[in-house]
Amino acid sequence: MGVTELQKLIVPAFDPDKLKAAGIPDYEAGEFLRYKVVPLELLVGAAWNYKEVDEAIKEALSSNVKRQGQVENLNVRELDTGYFEVGNGNTRISVFNENGRQFTIVCDHGKLSEAEFKRRVIEQNETHNNPDNIKLAELMSELTEIYSAQDLAETMPYTEDEIENFGELLNFDFDQFDTGGSVQIDDREKLTVFFEIEDEGIKNEIAELVKKYPSAELK
Repeated sequence: MGVTELQKLIVPAFDPDKLKAAGIPDYEAGEFLRYKVVPLELLVGAAWNYKEVDEAIKEALSSNVKRQGQVENLNVRELDTGYFEVGNGNTRISVFNENGRQFTIVCDHGKLSEAEFKRRVIEQNETHNNPDNIKLAELMSELTEIYSAQDLAETMPYTEDEIENFGELLNFDFDQFDTGGSVQIDDREKLTVFFEIEDEGIKNEIAELVKKYPSAELK
């Protein structure tokens, strides 16, 4: 099917008349009207996409899409050829195609220059808060009481061992040793652990435990 025929299959995600009837301000309605359902055949990945492809994460994403369906939209700009360049989602395009999807929802930024589109993509990708890894560990520990580590690992960017280690670290009693030293979790985002312990055996035991935790750092 040619580009012209494929473009005829594009469907607006929102009805402008319904937005107006609901009293949605014009400037907000204009933003919502950028969202469209488009054929996957019209999408091309950006050659300049700077995200690395991790096959393990791609596999988890594929399982996640099968479980939840599409949740996040893709951000695109229209090219002179009539196709749409995807700024954030080359891996998702690949997963959608492998899963046999035919359509996807996008936010169409229009006929932007490549430079402006790159700027918008970086702005969107890099303005997210970092996780509080202690709270994340608590949540993961709660989830393992309901779901198996194997089940969670299929749709999350962690291995089974890493998922189990979340709970292991939370349950570890750093005060169990009478060392006269101290252990402090200093950075909740990176889980930086400082400790002053003279016994090398105990230090090594703690070090090995903390190294199991994603994003851990020892000082």
